[in-house]
Amino acid sequence: MGELFRASQGDIGEMVSVLGDRIAEDAADVARSIGVGSVETRVEPGAYAETILKVAEEIGADLIVVGSRGLGRLRGMLVGSASQKIIQHAHCSVLVVR
Repeated sequence: MGELFRASQGDIGEMVSVLGDRIAEDAADVARSIGVGSVETRVEPGAYAETILKVAEEIGADLIVVGSRGLGRLRGMLVGSASQKIIQHAHCSVLVVR
């Protein structure tokens, strides 16, 4: 947490990066604790959908897993705009979870 405090006194971008790294590593720890053998984390700046698509292409992903968020009364019929863009443009399968 010392890293976060130091970042909060400086650049906001650095603080966001520290938080992103922490969230990713916590998620990796959870995955390892339930038996996932190989876990790699990566935090990238940029627009969500474009960055996810770029990284998926770069690493040759077989599957992209994204969350969805319902919008208003149409919940369940609509997914978030980033998820929708990923679904439309991904070169591999996409699993949307909610």
